[in-house]
Amino acid sequence: MSSESFSHETSSPTQELENSPESLEILRERLSAMAERVNAELEKEGMKPLLGKHGRIMMSAYKGEFQYPAHTVKDDSLRVDVMENGFASQVEKQDRERYYYEYGADSEEEVAQSWRKERATSLAEQWEMYVSVLFNELFGEDFFVLRTSTFDDYVSGVDTLIIHKETGEVVCAVDEVSLGKNSKGKQRKQEKVCRANEEGGKKVKYGVVKKDGHFVMGENKHVPVLYADITVEDLQRMLLLSSMTTPERGVHPEEIVLCKRLLDDMEVQTSEMERAIITKEHERQNEPWRRIPEQVPLEGSPVKRNIWAAQRRFADMQRCLEKYHAE
Repeated sequence: MSSESFSHETSSPTQELENSPESLEILRERLSAMAERVNAELEKEGMKPLLGKHGRIMMSAYKGEFQYPAHTVKDDSLRVDVMENGFASQVEKQDRERYYYEYGADSEEEVAQSWRKERATSLAEQWEMYVSVLFNELFGEDFFVLRTSTFDDYVSGVDTLIIHKETGEVVCAVDEVSLGKNSKGKQRKQEKVCRANEEGGKKVKYGVVKKDGHFVMGENKHVPVLYADITVEDLQRMLLLSSMTTPERGVHPEEIVLCKRLLDDMEVQTSEMERAIITKEHERQNEPWRRIPEQVPLEGSPVKRNIWAAQRRFADMQRCLEKYHAE
């Protein structure tokens, strides 16, 4: 969830009242179990535990690793704190009054703490967690599905990183957003994602790369970024269905239908991105005097190659879903 999301696309307090505390707690338990599985698998690669209990990449795990001196990680953590305080400072007057009566928040620091507390239970946050759980349970055998660090969430504007285990190919970075009926929000997201890919894709600073046959901590560059949206009503239904899921029962059929819709939408996005990038390349060829950004080579665009890889891996995911339908 990017910084833009906090000011334009977070759920209202009235929407939050419909959330089930029980379903949120079950979702967090499933995320914790997912983190344990992924950490155990990465440890076999010789890596330290990477994911926290909520399935998010921990920046602290990178401290002292190659390219991640302690002062860099500390500076990035401080930058996250500054950004969160900035988000909290923009809280509307009526919310500040509500924070005072509900949490006793009086000072700016207490307002920021109240903002963080509500952000952790927001529908947008639950959507981000849910996508990670769902994709892990459906595709975790062949793909790592990782919630990005808070730094990459805020600074890079991506929530989830998907990596193919066998090849190490980065399928995509996903920016989940619960839009409800906000069509303008969806249009903004489309435009922002399109610009990011035309400019060479996103960089996930706290990522995972495959080197010499093993996964190691490192930056993922030129990552295609996609968005995943859902209505508030559909999200709440999925969270309810998800809360009733057991290891014996598995994923609910409606969840598989949702995942199919998300994959179809993402495949359309990759096709549109490919066309847009090719168009940009032709424009640059026809205007050789225009300065070309360093991250967007004229020939052999890295993000374009990554988009082709994403299209191959989405096809793998679609075949996996067909097996679920057949069962």
